[in-house]
Amino acid sequence: MSLLDTEIMNFNGNSWTTRDASTGLICFGMTGSGKSSGPLRSIAMRYLELGYGGIVFCAKPDECDTWIGYAREKGREKDLIKLSRETFCFLDYEFSRPADSGGGQVENVVNIFLEVVKITKDKKQGGTSDEYWQNAIKQVLRNAVTLLVMAHEAVTLPNIKSVIDTVPRNAAMAENQRHYLLQLQNYCNQPELEMTAQRSENALDEIIWGFEKEYFKDAGDNNKETDAMKEYCSQLFVKALLYGQGEESDYELGFNFFFVEFPHLDERTRSNTISSFTVLADAMLRGEFRRCFGAETSSLIIEDLYRKGKILIVDQDVKRHGLVGQMTAAIVKLCFEKMIERRKDISDPNARPVFLWADECQYFTLDYDQIFQTTARSSRTLTVYATQNLDNLYNGYGKEQASSLLGNLGTKIFCQNGDYNTNKWAADSIGQEVLRRRSQNFGDSKSGGMKGDYNKSDNFSEGWSEQKDYKVDIIQFTTLQTGGPRGQCQVGYIFWQSGRVLKNGNVFVRGAIQQKCRRVCGARLERRCPPVSKEGKKDDGFLIRLYWYDYLTFSICLLSGGMAATGIFLIYSERDIFLLHIPEIGIITLATIFLWFAGIAFDTLWASLGIWVEILWLLIRKEQRRKSRIINRVPLIVITWFYLGFSLALAVYSQQSIYRQKSLMPAIALWLAASLAHRLFKSAGGRKIPVD
Repeated sequence: MSLLDTEIMNFNGNSWTTRDASTGLICFGMTGSGKSSGPLRSIAMRYLELGYGGIVFCAKPDECDTWIGYAREKGREKDLIKLSRETFCFLDYEFSRPADSGGGQVENVVNIFLEVVKITKDKKQGGTSDEYWQNAIKQVLRNAVTLLVMAHEAVTLPNIKSVIDTVPRNAAMAENQRHYLLQLQNYCNQPELEMTAQRSENALDEIIWGFEKEYFKDAGDNNKETDAMKEYCSQLFVKALLYGQGEESDYELGFNFFFVEFPHLDERTRSNTISSFTVLADAMLRGEFRRCFGAETSSLIIEDLYRKGKILIVDQDVKRHGLVGQMTAAIVKLCFEKMIERRKDISDPNARPVFLWADECQYFTLDYDQIFQTTARSSRTLTVYATQNLDNLYNGYGKEQASSLLGNLGTKIFCQNGDYNTNKWAADSIGQEVLRRRSQNFGDSKSGGMKGDYNKSDNFSEGWSEQKDYKVDIIQFTTLQTGGPRGQCQVGYIFWQSGRVLKNGNVFVRGAIQQKCRRVCGARLERRCPPVSKEGKKDDGFLIRLYWYDYLTFSICLLSGGMAATGIFLIYSERDIFLLHIPEIGIITLATIFLWFAGIAFDTLWASLGIWVEILWLLIRKEQRRKSRIINRVPLIVITWFYLGFSLALAVYSQQSIYRQKSLMPAIALWLAASLAHRLFKSAGGRKIPVD
């Protein structure tokens, strides 16, 4: 069996494998719905049990401790890595990677910065209004990083900021520096200077001293370039020339940008471009951010997540660290996504899957996420996102990008939710079906006169119509169990996977996951919660029900039958009691009264048999039994009084038959026939209609 066919979860008989998980999962559920303690916990524990590595982004302070508990339970504590105890120089990481795997690319570093910048922007309105500023920042960063590389300087956050802080802003001064560098380039191109550079370690300083001696010999105290050329940005261009980069295309592009294009920009444009970066860089060069990302070397080896199954917890949670926590997560997340896309062992059928875990995922949004998710399956990345509602995603990603991401997440789990937009979107995603709907109308009318006349009439009409409706009604998402004492520690869910027909013949399944009870309900032992009433749900398939009037019929039949049996016992035990004598009928005793109840017993017996015949017929047809009402029945009260009087005569006749030692079969047969006739007459013209 392939590693991708390993079962992670089983949703009501439907296996959800690693292959399914690689298409991505998102779980919706309002606060308190039980999504974290229900489906998410079960999936996380299974990932740890299988030895998968991954990265976890923390939005809440207790989330790190939660994962430590998970790892301890599964014996994976040694595999945990907390970012707060590590250093990760992401710039050095990008440039130190082998060139054959994309290392040393300036654009990768620039994109990381831009993704971090976007964290602070409002994405609900789209990015069109900020496109110009984004491109301007990108151009400045690209040239600054390239300049550091050509000058053999370390590509660090402080150095990048120093370059941008010392960029020439005055057009006249920029022109003087441009002229200085052009003359220096011509001076350095002399063949004899190359030999000088080979003879001495101080050759570069000697070249600069010789050039400036000649260049400034006539300037005296009026040379304006002296101070300007001491700025960090200018010094980098000088070093780039001395290292022989003057003929490179990157040098020419950077030279024209910093000394021609940038100084001639509008003052507002130039200031906004610089401040957009410096404000961000100022935050990145302080506190925990500087400790983690400002170090010269990295202690974190991010490739260990898939090589050794390590689990990186980004524990700078958003609730405590705010925007810094979001920027930290953005840098690490982008580096992770880029790294996992270029993993070298992906052709190995036993390559270890890696999970990306983001509860409250609206805090950890990147524009690259939806692009990454399109190929996450091939890199064996098991993406797990969770959020409360759809609007949270729109706030984090923007509506268009959120919709694109949701389309690439193959599995959706819906827990209890009170948000209408989310529930409607969920119902739309699962789809619609053609349903037959029944419409019923019934009523009755009564009339009476002065002479005691009484008339009653019933009317009933029924019709059917076909229409499309949701497979899962919107209201069902609001009635799912939320765990805890009210839900018997069970978290209800609706599972849906794109393009998959489940074993129930539908595209979705409704079920519940047992919580690990943490004594939240007062139980002394786990999973022993106080009993609660079950939550109702829509009927699926056929169902046999007994209603209160059915139980009443059975009870009357048994009780009246017992009374008749008591009468027979009184006769045979000679404990009968004389009551009165009725001429032409006979004597009435206590046993006679008890035997008279046999009439009621026989009448309700036919009714009970009718109920069981109806149930048997519905079982054969696999249909539901519904609550019903009889209409249009002719009221024959006289027939009932006649039957009760005839039953009294039969009771006396049966009593005398016993005394005379005659067979009771003729009396019982006659009684059964009379009760059946009474039942038929009483129901004449009646029609049973469902009322639920």
